[in-house]
Amino acid sequence: MNLRTQLHAVSRHNHHWHYVYKRRLRWHGVSTKQIIASQLFTVVASVYAGLLFDIQKESIVLLVGALMLLPGIIDLSATLTGVMCAKINHQIDAVKASTWFVISHAMVYAMIVGLCGGLLVGVVGGALGMWLFGASFEKMVLLSITSLLIIGLICYPVMALFTLLVRKLNMNPDNISGPVESSVVDIVAIIVIAFVAGWLL
Repeated sequence: MNLRTQLHAVSRHNHHWHYVYKRRLRWHGVSTKQIIASQLFTVVASVYAGLLFDIQKESIVLLVGALMLLPGIIDLSATLTGVMCAKINHQIDAVKASTWFVISHAMVYAMIVGLCGGLLVGVVGGALGMWLFGASFEKMVLLSITSLLIIGLICYPVMALFTLLVRKLNMNPDNISGPVESSVVDIVAIIVIAFVAGWLL
């Protein structure tokens, strides 16, 4: 086999994989533009969340041990919201049920898991806070469960409607929802945790 034949074979091989890659992108509805737009939104929202935390930090810090729970509450809320959005997006087409049934089922499921997770975060964080800082165990558990409940009541319906809106616009929620829900949850969680911490003082 001469060099020209080898180069031609390599060229054909590369075009084949490029074609396969492009075809799979289309199958899964991956759009670089949609992903970049959602990431730009996340950058702006993250800066705003940081500013918001700076403003609200006194309310959170005054409740001993509250800062220990902050990452757990925010991460759990963001994860559950993301799972809920993905579940709605994929089950609307797969399940022979109404859209509103799929949404309400996903939201109730996320809320139940969130409350159970909130109890776990509260118990572990409360025990550590009591041991390390002399924090009130009961207040830590209450802060965790109440915050996750309120965050869920605000974020789940908002992000479920956002998922439907993105689908209506013929875009793929898998490209957009993740960064957006993460940013929305960050902002809402900081406000809610500061409010609940102030209420528990």
